[in-house]
Amino acid sequence: MIDSESKAPSRRRTLLWATVSLLAILSLVIWMLVSNQQVVRVRPHPEFDAFSLKVSSVFPSFRAALGSDENGDGIPEILMTRRDKVGFSLKRSIRSMKLRPKYQADFAHWIASDSGDFIRSQTATQSQSFDVRFNEIGFGEIVRTEADHVPVVVGEVESVWKADHQELEWQGKSYLLSRGGLHMGNRIELREVDSEVIVFERKLERFESVVRSAGLRKQGRFLTIGASEESSDIVFREFRLATMTETSHRVEAASLGLSERGEESLRFLALQSKPNQPLAALLLIERTSGAQLVAIDFATQPARLRPFWDVPGLRRIVLSRNVAAEQIDGQAWVAIATIEPGVKLASTETPKLKLRVRPPSGQAHLTTIPLASIARDPIEDWRVYDLHSKVVPDQDGDGVPDFILLVECTCYRDLAVWFLCSGASGRLIPGKGQRERARIAQNDG
Repeated sequence: MIDSESKAPSRRRTLLWATVSLLAILSLVIWMLVSNQQVVRVRPHPEFDAFSLKVSSVFPSFRAALGSDENGDGIPEILMTRRDKVGFSLKRSIRSMKLRPKYQADFAHWIASDSGDFIRSQTATQSQSFDVRFNEIGFGEIVRTEADHVPVVVGEVESVWKADHQELEWQGKSYLLSRGGLHMGNRIELREVDSEVIVFERKLERFESVVRSAGLRKQGRFLTIGASEESSDIVFREFRLATMTETSHRVEAASLGLSERGEESLRFLALQSKPNQPLAALLLIERTSGAQLVAIDFATQPARLRPFWDVPGLRRIVLSRNVAAEQIDGQAWVAIATIEPGVKLASTETPKLKLRVRPPSGQAHLTTIPLASIARDPIEDWRVYDLHSKVVPDQDGDGVPDFILLVECTCYRDLAVWFLCSGASGRLIPGKGQRERARIAQNDG
């Protein structure tokens, strides 16, 4: 009798532990099912004419880009690739009380830029991967790769991907730009593809660098920028395939506002001349006080300099990530995207995405979008990962072509924001149906 009574509490404890374990397993399964449903979310911004794409995966690996127009409205769609968990190992998950996926797979999504709706999605197998690459006209394409196979462009019709490799086309011939070592230094070489014929070869000077510009390549131009070792001059060397000649241009550093102490940086921003014209370009000069854009024209000697845009207080940026430079009827249109403040923030501070646009009119416009309303994750160390832009037909009825901008942001979670931007004023333009969707989002809380 005593043994029977002493065993009863033991049975109850065993039953209790079994119940708790079962509930833990069910909770884990339910949590994984629910969390997997909201991995990618697209929403209109509640206050601004913009869309946000947020990835809430526990394994964030994210890339976004502007693709081709698929619905015929003249506006590029949004491409997105991500890596996420596929299935889960129940035994490992219970043992560690953490989500343990069987493996991670790549996903690809095509999203309508005017509505935020998903057009289609694809999942790669365990041995495949997705990536976003850019074709010869600058539009992104989702490419599926597999070991020992040629990359394939994924879309309605699959096609073989042809990598660029810094190639350029000129008068029916293809040329390959490459660099290599030469006598303890670097050399640059331009040769015909599938041939040993070297068109141009030169050793780079000590402080000389190659300008990587799609605009230059399309015009058969090749440009380097360097500092003279004998003087304070900045040396621009241009090689042109049309004439097979190299021209050297010298500009005094002081005329560009550069000091001998080297506290500033000078970088090539965008080409401003047509193929049959002398070299003209936009340069970005960064100082501790801010940034300045300068237009330079080599049609005369000395070169003609013109201040283009002063941006005081702008911290150092990355040209390939923070700046977009386009043209409207031969005139420059420049956008700069930053997240400020750019340092780790206190919990009470709100990071802001700042879009500075300088249209051809010269009247710059600033749009400030608080990220707290669309990114509710821990706030620290936000930055712009990439900025994409494409010209689109006139959207606001002023007769001037406009632009779509896509900003990739990164922090604890990945985020992308895109919007239509006026080519004439630099202001945000509401997309089709966007205002109605924003009202619905506000009503839903």
